[in-house]
Amino acid sequence: RFIDTLEQAWKDKTVIAMSPIDADDFDAFLSILYPSKLDEPELSSLGEWTSVLKLATRWDCASIRRLTIKHLNAVTTPYDRLILGRTYSVEEWIQPAMIALCERKESMTREEGHRMRYEDIITIAAARD
Repeated sequence: RFIDTLEQAWKDKTVIAMSPIDADDFDAFLSILYPSKLDEPELSSLGEWTSVLKLATRWDCASIRRLTIKHLNAVTTPYDRLILGRTYSVEEWIQPAMIALCERKESMTREEGHRMRYEDIITIAAARD
């Protein structure tokens, strides 16, 4: 929908009013739409891919969201997938991430706990007990 709106606005030479977005988020999103190399993505960091997921979710760009989820699934930890899954409604990540966090040898760190939902902390702690 968002992409169609952009394309139509370009054809009509009209202005689209957008809610405020971070310039780096938009730059990362545009690099997916208009890559300088078609055979490999220009994005390299977790933050850049997260920016694309954020905007693809916000603007309901399903194919870009699927691409981003597929890429992030391969390069993130279970902890990252839990946080991102909760934040951007990637439901298929949440349960497997919770299970992996329950089964890992390392205890939850204070920093991890600060970013997690209270309910998730309790569930993981109870399962690990």
